[in-house]
Amino acid sequence: MRRRLSAALVASVATLTSTLTAAGSPAAVGSTVGPSIPASSPAQRPNILLITTDDQSVEDLRHMPRTRRLVGGHGATFTDAVSPFPLCCPARATLLTGQHAHNHGVLSNGGPTGGAPAFEPVEDRALPVWLSNVGYATTFIGKYLNGYGGDDPSDVPPGWTNWNASMKRIYAYFGPVINRNGVLEDEAGVYTADVAQADTREAIEAAVVDEKPFFVWQSNLAPHTTCYRRDGRCVWGKPKAAPQDEERFQGLRLRAQDHGAFNERAVADKADHVRVQPLLDRSGVRRMTRFHRARIQSLQAVDRNVAQTVRLLDGLGQLDNTLIIFTSDNGFLLGEHRSFGKVLAFEPSITVPLLMRGPGVPAGVTVDETVALVDIAATVAEAAGAVPLLPQDGRSLLPVANGGAGYDGLPIEAGSVRSAPAGSYFYQGVRTGRYTYLEYPTTGETELFDRQVDPDQLDNVAYRPTHRATRQALAAMLDDLRSCAAVTCRNGGGEVPDPLPPQGPVHPDELAGLGSATQVVTITGRSWSSVKGTAVAWQKYGRTWRVKRGPFRVQLGGNGLIRPGRERHGRAQTPAGLFGVDGAFGVRDDPGTTLRYRRVDKNDRWPHDPEAASTYNVYQGRRPAKASWRPAHEVVWWQHRSRFRLALLLDHNLPQAVRRSSGPTQRVAHEPADVDQGSFIVHTGDRLDRHGWVSAPTPKLRWLLRWADPQARGTVFAVGTEEYLRQHL
Repeated sequence: MRRRLSAALVASVATLTSTLTAAGSPAAVGSTVGPSIPASSPAQRPNILLITTDDQSVEDLRHMPRTRRLVGGHGATFTDAVSPFPLCCPARATLLTGQHAHNHGVLSNGGPTGGAPAFEPVEDRALPVWLSNVGYATTFIGKYLNGYGGDDPSDVPPGWTNWNASMKRIYAYFGPVINRNGVLEDEAGVYTADVAQADTREAIEAAVVDEKPFFVWQSNLAPHTTCYRRDGRCVWGKPKAAPQDEERFQGLRLRAQDHGAFNERAVADKADHVRVQPLLDRSGVRRMTRFHRARIQSLQAVDRNVAQTVRLLDGLGQLDNTLIIFTSDNGFLLGEHRSFGKVLAFEPSITVPLLMRGPGVPAGVTVDETVALVDIAATVAEAAGAVPLLPQDGRSLLPVANGGAGYDGLPIEAGSVRSAPAGSYFYQGVRTGRYTYLEYPTTGETELFDRQVDPDQLDNVAYRPTHRATRQALAAMLDDLRSCAAVTCRNGGGEVPDPLPPQGPVHPDELAGLGSATQVVTITGRSWSSVKGTAVAWQKYGRTWRVKRGPFRVQLGGNGLIRPGRERHGRAQTPAGLFGVDGAFGVRDDPGTTLRYRRVDKNDRWPHDPEAASTYNVYQGRRPAKASWRPAHEVVWWQHRSRFRLALLLDHNLPQAVRRSSGPTQRVAHEPADVDQGSFIVHTGDRLDRHGWVSAPTPKLRWLLRWADPQARGTVFAVGTEEYLRQHL
């Protein structure tokens, strides 16, 4: 049941209302929600209202026009606000302490290192205690720390004057059970945002009547997923809207699809937790779209509540004396990098909306400096004139809103989640205005994203030679910040050298489409019209690529390279793209087909008796363009290799197959003698400009065929200009 104002409070409100009516009251903003009460004296400490959502991304804020106009439009909008630990419970603990997770000790939502129990050692020195020490009426409303109340459902944490925390049906959106100052009350059938708003209104009105400055934290559930109980366990589904919002946004497009990383095609350069994610199919995209629409629907009630609270404060004469902060605990991924959820250090997950208005905040400003949730507690303490009882890792946002500097380097982390063992870190990293650098202790992987040139974080450049000095500087910065405390967390920074411009042969880490290949040959021309190119063979050792052979010269098509999308029949150019062994040296409809073959050695003959143990079909330049079994053409390559200046792999024959080869009059053998391995068509004559394939010197081609292992190592040939390979592959 809803609580009612006490008789004394009603009488006080009535008296103040009649007095104000006689004197003439100022006009309210919109409809008045509560009684009009004279403003406090200017000397009084400011009121503070913290409104948070759960899992709201920066993108979601575009669908909350009232919040953007009434809070950001009359104050400051922070465009680079970060959740240093993008997960519910650790982020809320950071809001309550002003400390990073590695200092307050809440590293997950539950278990031995997470949830409300992990917060207990610092709970009696947290933000509400600081504020109550300087005379504030402190009120909590909504979702508290995960696992709160498990031992004692009537527990009220230290420092809170007025306690209204959800205890049961927390994620149901309708009918939460609320612990109101130690008494459980069932709000059966009531939408959770309406419950929160009613409690907010009563807390503000009561504090004003008592002539006390107030701190109210309204902790909203939206747009978090909802819990459907099934067989005694939670099945997570899309959030629920308030009844009046259920039919809204039915045609809303999933804006994540506009993000360059949505359903990211090439993830071979990413850490293991991304590489194992499958591509979204059509049903997966539809699912993401349904979630997006439901999330936006659920936020509409919060948006209305923000407007109602602003009208209430204005009607009470308190708006100009109230610092309002709006933010979320973390962001959310809806298909970017094939992922759904939070925790990851990609921008949609780690950045949050942050708006602030009130005393000391200039109106209508946009702040691009890097700030973080760890700064909220210090901001509240400065505004209230309170003394923090915990060392502050963060800094007040008030100077930053007025033109001060943000962070040069900010520690980011995620703890006992996903594949990380209990008590260890999933990742630790550092985020600057330009770079995101991450180390994964359990896998030994590293990621480095240059968001200035790659805002969608598509390319992990941690292993590229051009970024070696950049990576070393960021690694040193992380060493300073990974266990920082107090002022050392605020001094993170230092000079980070820019990466070197791309130089030398294209590095495999610059190619985003290699899949699981651990052998790569890059074949590049200086321009699309180049007829001469350079090849380099690379081998992957662990996470590092090394040159195995090259660079060496190759010849391209008679008219150079074909720009993708400009293919034409009868072309005399070399196609650009990613190919298998056969496709790199010849044109096929499916260049990525895995090729199995024998190594070319001194016992390999071509072409000869079809019953021989190893057979190759050969097209020789001075003979008709066809493959045939002619014993008279038997040649031992090893003995006569010096005859042939160039060798060109035209096509290969799959076992038991009959099909036309790439040459206009060629047909491959029906059943090659080497049935298990297939057979090749190899050209060993003059250059074939009219076919437009890559031609390599015979020794180089022979080495490539010996070295390449497409079945075990996924050998890939990347062909094109350097710019094309770097920007498109």
